[in-house]
Amino acid sequence: MEVFKRFPQRPHFHPLMKCKAFVVKDPLGNMITFASLVEKTSKLQVGNPRDLFDSNLEALVDLEMLGFDVTAVRHRLKELIEMKVKLGQLENQSKEVDIQITSEIEDLKEKRATLMSIDVAKGSEISKLQSEANAITEGIQSIHHDFEKLAAAAW
Repeated sequence: MEVFKRFPQRPHFHPLMKCKAFVVKDPLGNMITFASLVEKTSKLQVGNPRDLFDSNLEALVDLEMLGFDVTAVRHRLKELIEMKVKLGQLENQSKEVDIQITSEIEDLKEKRATLMSIDVAKGSEISKLQSEANAITEGIQSIHHDFEKLAAAAW
């Protein structure tokens, strides 16, 4: 098996020898289990459930007791778990930031609507004042004209 070229092993199977039912297939089965575990570890996806990672770590404990060198596989699993945890934290932070962004946008929309209402009201007020100013200006011009006319009038 290719995995044993990458991870040479020297299992001792001493715990199995204490069992009366010890047969040749038990050590072979454990070697297949180790090879399968290495392959499963290399095929793990970030979306796999955390308990899958944990169960692989637990299986390594049993294999280590049988003399398998599980250091590299354990290290890889722990790194993958750490990355998975960091990813979860970042995804949670991303959701929180998205919620804050949405809240800020809603606040700005409300403020904009309020300001637009104020702008319309102020526009009406300004139009009213401009009409008043025009009427006053006409009154002033009328008085100036009437004053000049009266001052120049014959006695």
